Amino acid sequence: MEHQDFKKLWHINKDQIAICKDCEFRYICTDCRAFIAEPENLYSKPSKCNYNPYIATWE
Repeated sequence: MEHQDFKKLWHINKDQIAICKDCEFRYICTDCRAFIAEPENLYSKPSKCNYNPYIATWE
């Protein structure tokens, strides 16, 4: 828990994550951020999420 790579994730919330920040379900959604679309970008869309909040459909 003291490792810097672990700590850098502590303060990221769904209001900061791409697509999640625009999703109406972000506060009740189960958290799947362990799998992100762009591993080099900690704020990228969760790759396991298949909901599109811009057209309100599951893909």
